[in-house]
Amino acid sequence: MKQTILLLKKHQLKMDTDFLVGLENSKTALFEVSQNALGPVKETILPLQTKEASNIKDRLIKFEIKVGEFRLDFQNNCPYNIQECSEQIIEDAYAKISEYYIKTCELENEAQELNNLEILFDIQKSSYKALKDCRNELVSLKYMWDLIALVEYQFENWKSTLWDKIDTENLMQLIKDMQTKQCNPTSIINKDIKNFRAFVALNDRVKNMNTILPLISMLHSKFMMERHWKKLMKIT
Repeated sequence: MKQTILLLKKHQLKMDTDFLVGLENSKTALFEVSQNALGPVKETILPLQTKEASNIKDRLIKFEIKVGEFRLDFQNNCPYNIQECSEQIIEDAYAKISEYYIKTCELENEAQELNNLEILFDIQKSSYKALKDCRNELVSLKYMWDLIALVEYQFENWKSTLWDKIDTENLMQLIKDMQTKQCNPTSIINKDIKNFRAFVALNDRVKNMNTILPLISMLHSKFMMERHWKKLMKIT
């Protein structure tokens, strides 16, 4: 109000003194009315507010325990460390990631509800770092299993290629790309998954394929004669 009056004066608009006094008295009267009206109400609801705040704090403690237990369950059951690989294993891994995504979302909704109550009752807001860790790791797990699925299905496709259709040079280049790009543990995109045993096992499978392909290239050479094949069969 004071700023409004100063603005009016700045633009040479004169205001009657009685009007200004009336405005000030109205402001004082309004404050007194609000104090008289709300004072008893505040005194009445204060015990109820204190009791409800105590109940909310109890809920917060129980929820914190619940989140801690969920975090342990998450770490014990999510597919960080599965070293074998097959189509069924990949499907099961995706199913487990989806299951814990749903559970994480449910707990996040509950956490948001409690955060709103903390704001309403002037209680220090909880952060629930464990839930944030779960969400971040779900993203990492989904990325890792997408990578595992991509490599596994690529290898399975190669295995179905007829012998005379194998292009070993192309396959060796693809393996080189896998080792330097997608499956490279030093790559920044893999920094969050490089220590997961499932990712380490994926790297081992790529390395094994990198060892096998040069041998296939040698066997695929036009210089391989029938006698060489017979000798190889005898040895193996």
